Amino acid sequence: MEKTNECKEFNDFKSEIDRMVENMKKDIEKFYVNENMSAGVRIRKSLKAMKQYVHSVSNETLPKNKK
Repeated sequence: MEKTNECKEFNDFKSEIDRMVENMKKDIEKFYVNENMSAGVRIRKSLKAMKQYVHSVSNETLPKNKK
């Protein structure tokens, strides 16, 4: 049963990262192809949100400290 739960959590993590990347694709193209600076700002904001999400998931995997 543990493996099923771990697999579900991994799939949730993967699908969320995939969703974030998919949402950035248009802005990435606008920035690199059309040199749209506003798209660059949106990319940086999206990357920051992704970094925060990955960090929060990473913290969940750390063992809990005893108080």
